[in-house]
This record gives sequence, C-alpha cells and structure tokens, in this order.
Amino acid sequence: MKPIKKIELRSLRLQLLGSHLSLVVLVGIVLSGAVLSFFSLSRSIDGVLAQNFPTVLEAQSFEAAVARQRLAFELYAGGDVPQAQPLLVEALQSGDRAIRRLENLVTDPAEVTRFRNLRQLWDRQTVDAAALANANSLSPQQGLPAVLRSRVAPRMNEMVSLAREISALNEVSIISENERTRQESLRFSYIGIAVTISALVIALILAFRMMDLSLKPLAIIAKAAEAIGSGDLDQKLEFPRRDEIGALADSVNEMASRLAELRSAAKRRLERAQRMSDLALNSLYDPVIVTDAQFRIVHLNRAAVHVFGEPETPKMLVSEHIPDTRIWKAIDHAIGTKAAMATEDEQSQMTLRDGGVTRIYRLRATPMNDEEGKCLGAVVVMEDITYLRDLDRMKTEFIGVAAHELRTPVASLLLSAQLLDEGAAGDLTAAQKELVSVQRQDLERLEKLTHDLLDVTKLEAGTLAPRLESVPVSELFRTFERTIRPTAAEHSINLEIHGADDVPALFIDRVQIGRVLINLANNAIRHTPPGGRVTVTARRDENQVSFAVEDTGEGIPAEYRERIFERFVQVPGATQGGAGLGLSIAKKIIHNHGGKMSVVSEVGKGSVFEFTLPLPGQLRTPTPGEIA
Repeated sequence: MKPIKKIELRSLRLQLLGSHLSLVVLVGIVLSGAVLSFFSLSRSIDGVLAQNFPTVLEAQSFEAAVARQRLAFELYAGGDVPQAQPLLVEALQSGDRAIRRLENLVTDPAEVTRFRNLRQLWDRQTVDAAALANANSLSPQQGLPAVLRSRVAPRMNEMVSLAREISALNEVSIISENERTRQESLRFSYIGIAVTISALVIALILAFRMMDLSLKPLAIIAKAAEAIGSGDLDQKLEFPRRDEIGALADSVNEMASRLAELRSAAKRRLERAQRMSDLALNSLYDPVIVTDAQFRIVHLNRAAVHVFGEPETPKMLVSEHIPDTRIWKAIDHAIGTKAAMATEDEQSQMTLRDGGVTRIYRLRATPMNDEEGKCLGAVVVMEDITYLRDLDRMKTEFIGVAAHELRTPVASLLLSAQLLDEGAAGDLTAAQKELVSVQRQDLERLEKLTHDLLDVTKLEAGTLAPRLESVPVSELFRTFERTIRPTAAEHSINLEIHGADDVPALFIDRVQIGRVLINLANNAIRHTPPGGRVTVTARRDENQVSFAVEDTGEGIPAEYRERIFERFVQVPGATQGGAGLGLSIAKKIIHNHGGKMSVVSEVGKGSVFEFTLPLPGQLRTPTPGEIA
C-alpha cells in the first residue's frame, strides 16, 4: 500500500469539523438556556414546597390527633377505660406537637387567623379532655355521652374544619405555583422547539452539502467492498482525490489484490490437502465409506469400490448402493447418537464375497462432528479380519484334535486309577491310597477339561446345535436342585430357588440350559465363603424369561468383568479349579438359544450372573456363521 501524507488528509476532516461546529454551538446554547430555565423553575417549586407542604402535613397530623381523641372518648363512653386512657394521652401529646409546629409554619394572614381560632379551641379542648379523663378514670359517668355530644364533639368538628381550611389554603398555593411553573415550562418548550427546528434546518443544509462531498463516494466504496466480500476480487476503484476518501479507495484496491493472492494460495493448499486425503483413503487396505448427514455417499476408497462397485450417481444413498443392512444401521447409529460404534462382538462382524473369495470384516462407524457439535456425516471402516478368523479357526481345530486325542488315554488312566483305588490290583497302603486318590482327582479334572474343549470346538463349529423341546421351568429347577444342593450343603452354603412356578414353559435344550445353571451355581458356591448365600431366580420380562444366579461371595474386579466370558480367562487369586472355559461355554449356549448373558459384580459384596431366554414364538436360532 502506498504511503499517505498527513497534509493530504486534512480537507475532508476540516470540512466535516467546520460543518458540525456551528451545529454544536447552537445545540450548546439551547441546552444551556434550557438548563438555566429548569434550574429557575426547580428553585421556585422547591421554595413553594418547602413553605407549604410541611403545613399541609402538620394539619393532617393534627386532624389525626383529633380523630384519636374522638376514639378515646368513645372508649370512655363504652366503659373501656384501660384502652381509652393511654389513647387519650397520646392523642393530646400528638395534638400539642402539631399545634406547636403549625405555629412556626403559618405565615399567610388567612392562615394566621384560622390558626389562632384553632389554638383557642385546642386549649379549651385540652382542659376539658383532662377533666373528663379524671372524672371517668374509674368508670364512665352517666352524663358523659351527653357532654360529648353537646360540647366536646362540636368543638372537635370545628377544630377539624379549621385544620382542613389551613391545609386547603396551602394546597391552593401549591396548585397556583404548579400552574405558574407549567406555563413557564410551556413557554420554554416553545422556545426550545423553535431553536431545535432552526438547528434541524441548518443540519439538513449541512447534511446535503456533505452528502455530495463524501456519502456518494463512500456508497461507491461500500458497493465495491460488498462485491469483494461476495468473492469478486477484480474490483478496481478510481478516485482522483487525495483526501481520506481517496486513501480509503486505495486501501480497498490493495485489500482486493491481497485477498486475491491469499485466495489463490488457499485454493492451492486446499486442493493439495484434498488430493493427499483422497490418496490416503485410497491407499488404505481396508474399505472406507464416507457419507454425509443425509446418508448419501460422499466417498468410497479403492478397496470399498472393489467390494461394492462404483456408485452410479454422485451423492447416491447408501441403501441404494450397498445392500447390507448392517452398514446402514452402523451409519444410522453414528449419526443419530453422535457416538462411535466400535464393538468387538459378532454383531459388528460381517462376511462378504470379494472377487470369489469370502472375507470377514469388522465394522467401525464414527461420526464426523464440527466444532459446534453438529454431525456432518459418518465414516465407516471395514477392517479385514479374515486372517484372524482363520487363525482362530486353526486354533479351535487344533484344540479339538488335541482334546479328542487326549480323551481316550485320559479315560484309560482314570479307569486305572479308579480300579487301583477300589483294590482291583490288591490292597494298597494308606500312602498309596492317598497318591491314587490325588491322581484320580487330577485325572477327573483333566477329563472335564477335555470335555469342555470338545464342547467349545463343537459350539464354535456349529455342530452342537440345541435340541429344542418344551420344558417347564419348574421341572428344570427340580433337576438342577437335586444336582446342586448336595454341593451347596458340602460347602455350608444356603441355596435359595425362587420363581420357578410363575413362568411359562420354554422351548429349549434341557441338558444345555441345565448345564448353564449348574455351571453358574458351582462358580457361585466356589467363590462364596461358608455361611454365605446363593440365590437362583426366574422371572418373566415381556417376551422373555430372565434367570439370575446371585451370590454373596468375593466379587469380580472391574478389569475382569468385560473379559470373564472369554476362553481361558481366570481371575487371579479367586479361581479355585477349572480352566476358564465354563462361562465361555455357558454364554455360547445362551447365545445359540437366542438369549443374552451378563454379569453385575462388586468386590467384597458378591456377583449376579443373569441370562435371558426368549418365550416360545420369539426364539431365533443363530446360524453357524453367527456363532462366535
């Protein structure tokens, strides 16, 4: 921007200063006159009020004292002497104070005459009131009412009338002064209006003069600035002036030139960032789907196009291009709740065919929120976990083969230990019996482990589907109780069972659900100290039945509650036997029945394991591909 010399900026400034200086002087004169007039009126009003208003107040005070005196005499006449005496004394004192103050306030001859009469009446009234009070101090005399009507009441009425006349005279003075003040105010108002109109005329003349001098060029500059603000940076202002307006036009031209350069640089940076963003998304191995808040496709990276194909039209709805409803629901959850959907369960996994190859993806959906929290859309990332599932399948197959191969030798060893323990090979010494007993217990645990491993592999392979039949819950609980009560008694645990008769029959696999109940109850008994309680309940909740196994044991630490249903997970220091497969098998069985299992626990207070089973007609048996 070219420099501007101070000498070149004086003309418009001086013109504006000169044109407004006269108006300022005129306004100052008008305001000064108005202020002086108002001060004069204020002093006049203050003088009238200071002289007359206290007289009005004191007259009213005297009138109130007379009224209280009248009330005191009425109380005397009515026989209420204790109430009348203090009231009369107070009324006489108040009247005396008012009379003394009025004597110093009245100045007008008419007021003085009325005050003298009032003073004479009050003196007589004071004497009579004192005499009547003394004569009736014990009880009212028979002639008291007649005296009050004939002498006291007329005098009080006359005093009230004189006090009101004095008050009226002062009120008339106040009203007269108010009228004079109003006339003066009106006169000053007319003068102020005339001067103001003159000032307005002068101001209009100056305004029209300055409009031609500055407003028209400023309007042209404002229009150019508006165009620049709208993005038209090719504006060029030409003003052959060397005052402030010319300098402003030069500044606007310089601003437009700088903005054009900045916009060009920002556009280049934005295009480069956009290209890098697109390249980064396209280089990702996993499919990525970007949508706006209206569920329209904004971008598919190369991997996503390879899986779902290229959208036929820009801004195509996700539901029109991608047939899988799980992706729609994930996007809807992210946009609707403004929270990411990133779970690790099987519900977030989906199987798709990619070029003739079956691949398994883990779904992740994240909302795109701006700084104000408004959701602009969602980003869906489909993580390819096919290799992880292959590793998991191979691990499961290995476990199944190993368990199958171990089952026969373990069974043979267990049978041998049983025969030795029963004396089939001859009598054993006490030490030998103890060793054989320990060996037998270890082999029994090993046999249970091989059975659990085989069951895990069958459940994950989908070959251990439930054999569904109608089973009354009461019958299921009776079988469960016969099995578990001896164990509870052996550990000195109080076992309680509730609600079996209040729920309908379920369409379930009797053996598998019984196994789940026994497993949960055994865990509760193992982790509950002697004298504790284990409670098993069943209740109907709308279209399902909820089972709960509650104990008063040691509880589960918070860091293990989310992982307690995983295979081979054991809580350190709390597990007494087992390989950490029981809860995993139980959860898979419940899942295969269309239900859910959860746990609520607090360390030192116990745990509650709960699972649900759908009522007949609500059951949905998972497919083998959904079984985790």
